[in-house]
Amino acid sequence: MSRYLPLTTAVREVADLLSDQPDKVVSLYGQLAEIEHSPGSDNQKSKQAAPLLSKLCALEFNRVESASLRLEKFVHLGATTKDNEMNEVCKRINKLDLRCEDWHLPESLWRDGIELVMKLEGRLAIHLAGGVLENTGMCIHPHFNCPYLPGSGVKGVARHAAWAKWNETKSFEDALKVAWTFGYPTGDTMPQKEKARTRPEKDYLDNFLALRKPEWFGKEGRYKSFAGLVSFLPAFPLAGGFKVVADVLTCHHPDYYKGENERATDDESPIPQFFPVIESGSRFRFVLRPLRSVGEAELPFGAEVLEWARAFLIEGMTLYGAGAKTAAGYGWFSYNPDEEKRRLAQQEEARKRRLLEEKSVAIQSELYALADPSPFQFGEMKKRFDELVAMATAERMELPGKQRIEDALNRMKKKLPQASPLDQLREKWAKQNMNAVIKSDIAKFDKQKPEQKKLIVELLREPEGVGAEIWSQIRQGQKGNIAKGVTALRTYCKNELKLGKMP
Repeated sequence: MSRYLPLTTAVREVADLLSDQPDKVVSLYGQLAEIEHSPGSDNQKSKQAAPLLSKLCALEFNRVESASLRLEKFVHLGATTKDNEMNEVCKRINKLDLRCEDWHLPESLWRDGIELVMKLEGRLAIHLAGGVLENTGMCIHPHFNCPYLPGSGVKGVARHAAWAKWNETKSFEDALKVAWTFGYPTGDTMPQKEKARTRPEKDYLDNFLALRKPEWFGKEGRYKSFAGLVSFLPAFPLAGGFKVVADVLTCHHPDYYKGENERATDDESPIPQFFPVIESGSRFRFVLRPLRSVGEAELPFGAEVLEWARAFLIEGMTLYGAGAKTAAGYGWFSYNPDEEKRRLAQQEEARKRRLLEEKSVAIQSELYALADPSPFQFGEMKKRFDELVAMATAERMELPGKQRIEDALNRMKKKLPQASPLDQLREKWAKQNMNAVIKSDIAKFDKQKPEQKKLIVELLREPEGVGAEIWSQIRQGQKGNIAKGVTALRTYCKNELKLGKMP
């Protein structure tokens, strides 16, 4: 009974969630509860409960959509695993592949690090780890219902590749790469017992580092307990990029392996064991992040360590594989740099398109919310729209909703009050370059019509804005035609307009 969800409370509600036959579930659990609380030995209770458990196992718990729950609680793990039970688990994982977007890592997590995709070339055994070894193999996510490789497992594969390289070269540089990337101690330490020592002290990585750099990795060293500079995030499959099927492993000599027979003979009954695997051809996304950007003087930069980790991860996944049964050809990946470049380029293009669409939607929402816009609001919205069009043109993309924004701006423009001559001049100057305004309207002030001269003087006398900026630029230290124009402007302001001196 321990294989099933505890239904000691709210039996009816839980039964409704599990099966289309909740009455039978409630009845069977009720009978089992009576047997459990009845007098008698445990052996007697087990014999009485056996037929009830068989009936309970025969029920189809078709409402259990959680693949991990179904695999852990409802599949007959033990002497034999039926293929139809494992197919039900696989069906639920593949059915919920539509939720892949839920486990897509946000851009903020991988933008500062490294993201790479590798292709599975052999089947990958999933959920073969359990208990205290939960993080040693491919698991099924309890919330997203998808297979994933825990970050600890990803790190372990990359660390093994790094250690193997050091074990081949025995160089101090490669040893430091392992320590800086994955942390120290590395786990490769000489045993304390004399009989357990199979190699010289210098052939153990931890002892090798401690001997070469005791001030760093010795008993009193600065990095005697160091976490490493890279974070290995869980590896998730790409949306729509995987399929889970039931695989089989058949033991042909069960009695021999249990010690009941001295020899493996051909008269034993084979026992097939079905287990879920990810079909080859699936693609997984791996993400590495720096834990710190700049460390102490002897520590390398985060970007450099990320490249080490990336190389170790690719080598580990392509050479050693992940998950269980790697010696039998399961769990090994391939990495194609050219394909990765194309994928990253497509991803960046999609990101830019998404950004353009978000900004376009934001402008449209603001435009429709402005019932009675002011000229300033119209100018700001027009400026933002022009910047967005320029961005789309630079990226050789079509701006989403461009026609709708143009129509909304035209409707807004019709609602604006007719601009005064002073407003029109102010808008004209705001669009022009300051030097162009000075060389035309200021230097040729004497040639302007009286009404235009008055507008120029009024705009230059404003306490702030484009007129104040131009007047601050030309009020002193000018030469040639500009100086003559400033002098004529001052004279016109004082004598003709009777406004006194210019500011």
